[in-house]
Formats: sequence, structure tokens, C-alpha cells
Amino acid sequence: MVNTVTTTPVSTSLNTMSTTNTINTTNTITTATSACTTQDPIIAIENYDIEFSLLDLINSAALDPDARSGRPKVLGEVEIDRLVEFVKRDFVTRRMGLRDIRRESGFSHVSDTTIFKALSQRGIHAYREIFKFILNADNKLKRLTPENEWANYAFTDEMSIEIGGLFGPSTVWREKGEKWLDDCVGAKKKRGLSVMCWGMISWDWKGPFWVWEPETEEEKAKAMEEIKEYNRNCKEEEKRLNDIWRSSEEWRELKAKELKIQREAQAIGRRTGVKTKTTQSWRGKKFKVKSLKRGDTRGVDSW
Repeated sequence: MVNTVTTTPVSTSLNTMSTTNTINTTNTITTATSACTTQDPIIAIENYDIEFSLLDLINSAALDPDARSGRPKVLGEVEIDRLVEFVKRDFVTRRMGLRDIRRESGFSHVSDTTIFKALSQRGIHAYREIFKFILNADNKLKRLTPENEWANYAFTDEMSIEIGGLFGPSTVWREKGEKWLDDCVGAKKKRGLSVMCWGMISWDWKGPFWVWEPETEEEKAKAMEEIKEYNRNCKEEEKRLNDIWRSSEEWRELKAKELKIQREAQAIGRRTGVKTKTTQSWRGKKFKVKSLKRGDTRGVDSW
């Protein structure tokens, strides 16, 4: 369906002038005739019936060709760059609040919300701070070398999975007065079957993933005997390694050094009356082989 607008004959009067001005102001209908001029105070419209389609009325000329300027931005791109540079300057500025940031950076004339939006625009958000051990450059380099650190260790973990159970917080549908109904209260004890899983990873190596079945009494007794035998071997191995160390040049140099320090400390103590403790590591053990101990019935132990 095409919407049409028909112009009817009008008299040459002040009413015609008013109607024509209204039409020209709204940019709705434009009629070009030889009799109509912008100079005449009274414009005569010929006896023409002109039809306009809806597309003719709604065209680019009827729209505002100029983009709306809107409210100007409080902070331009240059100011935001300066703000980001200030926030990333050092340890202190990265932990400032919004109020301190805008005051110290020279943007006291804007609000905290403006500072927050400007930082968010550049992808800077407030995250929970991560803490780590204090390491110097040499220690960091050592920990990045696999053959000196992580390649010699393995990490294990176990997890109990309840078949059909829920992990994490759960919700129940109930009325306000049904809080303590039996079917609305959960139990900490596992109600269904559970599976115990265990795995291990190391540097550039991933161990097997074990699914453990319940241990029988015979398997428990066998494991205890094997653990005792392993511990006996550990003690023998520890004694053998330390005997080799005590017969080495390293042990003799360590003993001479620590005895010298002890004699000097004793001489100072006799003069001053103040006793000083010294290290006597040459009397101890350099190698210690850790023995195994069977854990309790919960979880999966190292054995």
C-alpha cells in the first residue's frame, strides 16, 4: 500500500503563506512551480493534485545530515593515555584507590566513575593480588632450569568421586517452613557408591591415572610387610651413603673447619664470659632416606 499526500487548491492569503512555511520547515513536501518564489510574501499554489509516496517523504533530505555531537567526553585519548601511564608507573600506583588515582594523576576535576570507565576502556581492571615468595634473579633462574629443580620432583593428588552425587553447593525447592524436612536437608556422609582416583605428574612426564578398588584384608597385610621390608632397606642404604661420605675428603675438610670455629668461639668465651654455639654438622648425617608410613583409612597414601 502506498501512502499519498494530496495538495488541495488554496487561496492567495496569509493562511497560504503560513501553510507553505510549515511545509518547508518540516521538509515534508516540496513543490516547485513557476508561480512559487521565495521572494513573494504571498505564494500561490497552482491547481495541481500531486501524489507523494512514503519513500519520497522519508528520504535522506528529510533526515538530519549532520551527526549529533552529543555531550563531549570528559577525558580524551591523550588524557586516558596519561592516566594509564600513571597507574602502571610503579608498585604504589597500581594499588591506589580511584580517589587517590585521580588526585595524584591530575584529574581531580572528574569523578571516580569516569576514572573507572577510562581504565576499563583500556582493559585495566582491579584483580585480587597474587602473593609469591621473594626470590632474587639468581634463584628465579635456578627454578626455571628443569634439571636443577622441577625435573627431580613429582606431584600427586587423589580425588573421591561419588556416583550420582553433587559437587559444590546445591539448592532445594522448598517452602519457607520446610527448612528442616528430611528430604530438604543434605547429609555429609556419602550415600552412593564412590570411586577413588589417583594420578601423578612430573616435568615433561605424566604418570598413570589409577582408579582404586576397596582394599581387602589380605592386600592390607601384604602391603604392611612390603613397607617394613622397604624401611629396613632404607636404613641400610642411608648408613651406606653416610659411611662413604665420612670417608671422603669433603667430610674431613668440613670437620677441620667447624672444629677451628669452635676453638675460636671457646677462646672468645673464656675472655668475655659469653658462650657462643657453633655448628657441628660433621657429626650428623648428610644423607637421609625417608621411610614409608602407612596412612589412615581415609584417602590414598603414597603406598
